[in-house]
Amino acid sequence: QLALFIADNFQHMHTEETAHNAVLWARYTDAELVAIHQALVASIPPHEMMYVMRWLVPFMNPAERSALLADMQAHAPAPAFAAVMDTAHPHLTPGEWTKLTRSLGLAAAPALAQG
Repeated sequence: QLALFIADNFQHMHTEETAHNAVLWARYTDAELVAIHQALVASIPPHEMMYVMRWLVPFMNPAERSALLADMQAHAPAPAFAAVMDTAHPHLTPGEWTKLTRSLGLAAAPALAQG
């Protein structure tokens, strides 16, 4: 059942990345697509966004993680950015956390004691 779920999800993603994107790119400028994306992200209630960030951020590669959080750092209210960082921190290794905070120009918080 898991394999069938994953197969269905990949098929869905393929359609999005090919057919759907082709339609969007044919009808909207890059700036319009960015505005649509920003409006969609802004429509997500804070409690849902925190749930998503808890699972999304730790499993992104370092470059994607840094880009996502740099954009949030630049555009989101400071308390929202801080909350996402606080949510992600316990789920990153000390090395991942240090790399992330350096990429964002932040002082790394001390690593939690490993026991």
